[in-house]
Amino acid sequence: KSSASFSIETVSKWVKGEGPVQSRLCVDVRDVAKAHVIASQTEKTVNERIIVSREARIPSEVIAKELKQIAEELGLGEPEKIHPDTAFDGGLIKIGDQEVACADRMAE
Repeated sequence: KSSASFSIETVSKWVKGEGPVQSRLCVDVRDVAKAHVIASQTEKTVNERIIVSREARIPSEVIAKELKQIAEELGLGEPEKIHPDTAFDGGLIKIGDQEVACADRMAE
């Protein structure tokens, strides 16, 4: 089964244990929903592209632990093969450091 979505393909591979879980800028779907509601209530967002993001990456160990728990609870993939990419430190912007600035934009 294939998807045109990079994020769905990536998470699918992680859940199947086909590659190490990597650190990512992730966002809670509840925050995305809230952003949609807020954007729908102002004229400033007309014809604007809204990006919802965290300011820092979530460490791969945290994401792998959550995915493993979800896979076990739902009986998906191969939870025992889910493992974090501990070799990647984030490159120029270290994991956990601020990568993007969202707070000032949210105040606008």
